[in-house]
Amino acid sequence: MLVSEFANPVQAVGQGANVVGDDRIPDGVQWRASLGRGFLLPAGPVVLHRCLFEAGELHGDTAAVSSRPLPAEVTPRSPLALFPIRWSGRRPCWVEVVGDGRLRVAITAPSMGPSRQPVELAAVDEPPYRVGSFAMGGVLVTGEGRVDDIRVWFLDPDTVVETTRVGIDALPDDYLGAFTAYALPNGGDQESWKDRILAAAPAAAVPYAPVPPDAPYRPDFELARVNRLVRAEASVDAWVRRAYDAADASRDDLVIVAEPELGPHPVRGRHRASESLAMAAIDPGVSRWLARTGTVRVDLSGGPDDLALLVAQAPGLFHGPPGERSDFGGEPGRLYNEALDRGWRELLDNIEDIPDPSGERTLQAKLLNVPIAISLATPAARPAPLELTRSGDPSWYADAAAGETGWRQSIALRGVAAPVGPVSLEQVGPDQRRTLHPLVGDDSDVAAPMSAAWPPKQGAPTVTATVPVAAGDEASEVTWRVHAGDWTGRWSDPVELTGGPPPRPTPGGCTLEAWYTPGSSPPTGLASTGDVRLSIRFEPTGLPGSVPVDRIQWTVDGVSEDPIELTAMHQVDGLRAFRDVPAPETSPGESKTIRFTAVAIDLDGGRSSEASVTVVVADPRPLPALRIGPRLMPTSRPTADPEVSITLTASGVPEGGAVRFLFANETAVRAALGLPTQGFRTTPRYERAETLRQAGGGPQRAYSAALPDPVRAVGGRATATLRFPAGSNDLILVRALPVATTTDAAGIVKETASTPFAATQPAFVAVPTSDAPALPRISASATPSGRITVDVAAPHVSTARFGGGPPEARIVQVVEDMPPAFWPEVAALVLARRGDEWTGRLTLPAVEWARVGLAASVRFPAEPLLAPGAVASPGDLIAPGPASAGSAMRAPWGPVGAPAWLELRGRAPRVDAAIEADGSWRVEVRDLPPARDGSPGFAAELYRGTSALILDSVHALDATIPSFTVGPFPGQEGGVVLVDPFGGRSAVFELPA
Repeated sequence: MLVSEFANPVQAVGQGANVVGDDRIPDGVQWRASLGRGFLLPAGPVVLHRCLFEAGELHGDTAAVSSRPLPAEVTPRSPLALFPIRWSGRRPCWVEVVGDGRLRVAITAPSMGPSRQPVELAAVDEPPYRVGSFAMGGVLVTGEGRVDDIRVWFLDPDTVVETTRVGIDALPDDYLGAFTAYALPNGGDQESWKDRILAAAPAAAVPYAPVPPDAPYRPDFELARVNRLVRAEASVDAWVRRAYDAADASRDDLVIVAEPELGPHPVRGRHRASESLAMAAIDPGVSRWLARTGTVRVDLSGGPDDLALLVAQAPGLFHGPPGERSDFGGEPGRLYNEALDRGWRELLDNIEDIPDPSGERTLQAKLLNVPIAISLATPAARPAPLELTRSGDPSWYADAAAGETGWRQSIALRGVAAPVGPVSLEQVGPDQRRTLHPLVGDDSDVAAPMSAAWPPKQGAPTVTATVPVAAGDEASEVTWRVHAGDWTGRWSDPVELTGGPPPRPTPGGCTLEAWYTPGSSPPTGLASTGDVRLSIRFEPTGLPGSVPVDRIQWTVDGVSEDPIELTAMHQVDGLRAFRDVPAPETSPGESKTIRFTAVAIDLDGGRSSEASVTVVVADPRPLPALRIGPRLMPTSRPTADPEVSITLTASGVPEGGAVRFLFANETAVRAALGLPTQGFRTTPRYERAETLRQAGGGPQRAYSAALPDPVRAVGGRATATLRFPAGSNDLILVRALPVATTTDAAGIVKETASTPFAATQPAFVAVPTSDAPALPRISASATPSGRITVDVAAPHVSTARFGGGPPEARIVQVVEDMPPAFWPEVAALVLARRGDEWTGRLTLPAVEWARVGLAASVRFPAEPLLAPGAVASPGDLIAPGPASAGSAMRAPWGPVGAPAWLELRGRAPRVDAAIEADGSWRVEVRDLPPARDGSPGFAAELYRGTSALILDSVHALDATIPSFTVGPFPGQEGGVVLVDPFGGRSAVFELPA
């Protein structure tokens, strides 16, 4: 067999111990094989082989890394950690610490315990300090002394070891054939569970036995003890059967039983089977019954440096992917199969025939070759004593079901290494000794093993000791005695701790309940609206040393009330009393909190813890309705957004209250009221609002919630922004209902009162119109007096829904190369009805020599927010903003119509010319108009020649540049023609010769 075929520590861990000179168990080499978490259960007997091997050796810095340079001092407060180096995959298996003093050398597992403590696998405490383990993670040196050097023996992965079978260990015979799917492989010279237990039967009872530990003890007593443990109801016997049945069904999470506690062993009901059996195996006898621990029956001496190596072949079951087959295991599989008379091959064939109900995984078996490295040079050390301290303060208890009272104390167990073995907990009082372990069955001679509650949820492992105290007896000090055990059956020296009972118990506390019952009350004003009933329940503790309770003192909002006197009967049966308190005065919708307290006071003046309860008294009377003004409330103007919004603020809301906003469409309300739902939109909206107001605003069924939740008020004001569809001429009716709320202890907000729907009035919200009249016609003409007359006509404009007022027109001046939206406004006028049209005229000043374009747009008249003659009274619901402050809603301007163009002429300029000294012509034009942006001006065309005049140049002119000079042109004649802004030409003005 190759070393590379050995199982790694994640798959399985092997332990060995050379037990010599212990007065509790016989001398001999003990072995133990534990499957890893990935394997469900053992799949067959353990076949143990002795190995012949050759090991390499290193020492000093090449062998291990030390937490401090060697040589190093070791003290109880300063242990030393060593970590063997794994050169090229070599497996360190044995280690020797060379040093002096009282040292303890322990090999620790590769992984740490849950509280970051090392987990001890093997240890020695006398020289030579040589110890072995194939699962070596580190070496921990404790005690007091000095470490000078370290030696490490290792095995190379390709090393071949020769094996000789030395034993076969299996589960008890009566389990063979107990499983319907397959039978565990049998055959060969298997050692029975009785032989395994008798080979290491202790010479004395376990320290936690109910009988005195020094009573006569025979090996067959150990057989009976183990048999009682494993056969107890819901214990190891049942776990094994349930575990294999679950494995057959290919279940991933193996539920053992549904009970929270399984028999005498502290195993929770939802542990996996392998974990449950591993916890049961903390007892060495149970571990031997499960074939996880045994005694080597052959002499292992003769190895190099007194080193020995065993291989325990232990197959394990696991769930693999569907379709995969179990691996036979090569040459090690052949050895195992031969030892069991082909039992390994038969097992693999049987497993392959097991159907998989889920179709997701397949039950498989794997042969694990678990190496066990042992040093025969030094006896294995006994478990290290634990440090014992009190965890917390003692407390009293009373178990009514068991009829037992007393006090209890939590005890913390600490050590340099994690206490993963069993513990023995005894309690020694002034005149008696008792085990703190639960008894198995009705007999009192067998107690269940206990672990140190490892791994702990937090802090150190703890156990809780209880000290019964009979009624009338005085509680006294006790001493707790703790032994730490290991897997071989040896125990550490005892550690003792003395503790006393807690102080005299305080009286039992009270339980309070309170509720509010509304009564009759006036509809308004400040008043008490009912009663609050308080229930006071008192239960006597029955604890030893309790003093009878004299009275219960209770308070209401800190004010003491008449106490409740207790009688002798109440000391036994307890008390339940009721007290009624008038509810405090409140106004409608107001809430007040009442706090009740109660304290039990005994005859010596001792007081219990204070019990308290609070109850919220919420005035259930309806809240007053908000005042609503008659003015329409405009929303934001319609834009490209499909919705418009309005922000409403409600005032006068009770402190801590809220406002629920409801809304309804005008058409829905009219339908609910039986009013016409067609043709009403031509009526002004303020008239329609008044009609609906007089009709009561519609029933509640026509309304929906405008917001999912009521809006909480801050400082008596609740503000909400509501959104509605744009582009509708319908009114939107909004009702604001104040509600009173309270918050219970769970933080849940509840409504306690509200304003009745029928008591509210609707507010009317209007979406500003986005409509505009049709395109208007415009005409313009110039008058002889120098004015412009502009006429505008808008046909087919109906203004009835706007109150019948006249529409307005807006005159703009056309600016070429600019969008109409940016044309400047010239004037606005109100149109008057003429027949089927609305017309208007205005005059504008004219400008000489200008080309003017005028256009017009029309809008509907402003829509009043209030009916004519109505008074705009203030209300509690307002819409802040400038739109609501005005008296009407302005309609938007419609599109701009086709422009009208005018060419305005004026006086003709005069031309003068003179000859300069050099013979050039100076031409001056008088009465020119001023230049205007965007408008053409005057120009002068110069013509010259001898026999005919030909155009020579063009000169732009305006009031700021009225002249120009040209020439001289000897022998030529000249003339000037003026060109007006509209392209007209004047007669030729001849230049002087």
